[in-house]
Amino acid sequence: MSREFDRRIPAALPILRFFLAIFLVQWSIEKLILPNATASIAQNFYGVALAAPASYALGVAELVLSLALLFGLYRTFSYGLSLLIHTVTVIVS
Repeated sequence: MSREFDRRIPAALPILRFFLAIFLVQWSIEKLILPNATASIAQNFYGVALAAPASYALGVAELVLSLALLFGLYRTFSYGLSLLIHTVTVIVS
């Protein structure tokens, strides 16, 4: 059973990475298309006043991060930061 488990790990990681990246891409596109909605979400969920230009900056940064995650670039950084963002989002909502 241990060998079967060991063979599935390399297949599971790209699948998990893909779906987490898609989750983050969706949120980053929303920040770029609907900056006022993003400001409202930031105020209601996080208690942070966010201007529209800050929404664009966050959207671009999150898009870069999600693409790095999707393509497996800077894995330690992109995996860790993506996990942190996703975890905070899930806990807050």
